[in-house]
Formats: sequence, structure tokens, C-alpha cells
Amino acid sequence: MSKTIRFTLIAMCTAVISIGEISNAYAGVLVGAVKPSPELSFEKVEKTFGENIYTSDASLNLLLLAVAMDHTATNSPNKKFNIGIPFVVDRGPEYWVNRLKMEDLSLDVLVNNALLLLFSKQNIPNAKIGAVKLMRMAEAKGYWPATFYLAEVELTEKLNVNYSSLIPFTGIVAKGHSQEIANETMNRLNSCAEVGFSPCQFRIGIWLVSSPNSQKNGLQVLRVAIKTTLSDPRYLDVLDPLVINAASLIAANSEVIGGGFNCEVHNSTRIEKEIS
Repeated sequence: MSKTIRFTLIAMCTAVISIGEISNAYAGVLVGAVKPSPELSFEKVEKTFGENIYTSDASLNLLLLAVAMDHTATNSPNKKFNIGIPFVVDRGPEYWVNRLKMEDLSLDVLVNNALLLLFSKQNIPNAKIGAVKLMRMAEAKGYWPATFYLAEVELTEKLNVNYSSLIPFTGIVAKGHSQEIANETMNRLNSCAEVGFSPCQFRIGIWLVSSPNSQKNGLQVLRVAIKTTLSDPRYLDVLDPLVINAASLIAANSEVIGGGFNCEVHNSTRIEKEIS
């Protein structure tokens, strides 16, 4: 018996305009500007994080990107908080750990301690379990980068998605996993897609493309993701593999969607994804 995952995107491509006409449909939250952070030397960063800060883990790299984009967004609801690697290093790990020990559950305390657990060069037992717990608390406070990270954890660990190579995208939902987890994951992906974080748009698009029943919708979502990425210089050189893979999928299936990279962004459209 098939079940349905319903989710809403803030925008979808349905008509034809030039890809050069970059849409600002997602710009409401992630409008970037120069926002000061502590100036740090590489030596000081490596003293705390060692080589871990240069991780090859795609999910962790995108988490750092999400944290940085939220910090530099002019209208971020979290702009009063000092969140991110520069602030962890500037104040020192002990500062943030001690605040957490004193049961200070401010958003920056939660997230910065999670970053310490995920990236510290120290061998911390159950570090990821602790980081996930802190990120759940941060998500409850409305911190969308935490929502993104939790979706990544669900995709790679609970839903058995293979992100070692985005194409082909395999193992969408492993047998035996509950529909509730799948729905929760999609809700999280939609949440950060609505903020305008293009990696979440890419995740949703590739998920949809993997099924013949939703392939056209997936290609449309990927066109939006490409436009979102090209419109924001903060993505420069960071998401090239995602853009190239998405463009390859669109080109290979141009007869399905029509018009190659041409698309127009409209208001939110509800899509249904069938999961057997």
C-alpha cells in the first residue's frame, strides 16, 4: 500500500523565462550583507579544531555554510546571537562549555557547543549524539540551520540515503523505516527550502527526480535550486557539484520538463510524493 508525503515549496518553476532573470523568491530571509565576526588566524582555529574544520563530510560543510549564511543575513531573527566557528574560537571552548554547564540554554550556547562536539579535535565520547540533542533544542527555538542538519542526519542515517554520490541518488527510503520519519524529514527540508537555502532545494529536487511519478516536479525544483544558487554570491564555488549534477539531470531529461533551464517562479505549489 502506497503512502503519501505531502510537502510545500515556496516556489516552483512552471513557465518559461530566461535563467539569467534571477528570481528573488527566496531572498526574504537570506539577504546577505557584511556582518562583523572576530578576525582569527588559521593557527588559532586549528588549535581548537585541528584538521576537522576542513572535513570532507558534505553534510558538515553545508552546516557551516548554513550557519554562516544565517549570521550574515541582514534580517535573520538570530542576528543578536554570536553563532559560528569564529565566535567559538574567539571566546574559547571553555567559555561556551561553562555556559552550558550553568544551564544557559541560549541559542548561541546550544549551537556553538554542538559545533564543538562535531568539529573539535578532541576525542569526545558520543559527540554526535550530544550534538544532535543540542541541535534539536536549537531547532525548537526556530534556528533553521539546525533544522537543515537534523534533516541531513535523518536522510543519511534513518532513511538510508546515499550521499556519497548525489547521482545516482539511491536508497531513498529503506524498508522498515517509519512513515513518520520520512514525513519529518520532508517537513525539515521544506522548512529550510522556504528560508532560501538552496542545498535543501537540491535535496528535494533529487528526491523527486528519483521517482517516475514525480520526475517532472523534481526537475522543476532543481531549476529553482540552480537559480537560487546563482543569485547569491555566498554560494560561489561552494555548490558547484550540486549545480553541475542538477544541470546534467535537467539536460538529460529536457523532453520531460521542456525548455531546458528556462523557468519562472510562482507562489507555493503542493506536491505529493508516493512512497511504497
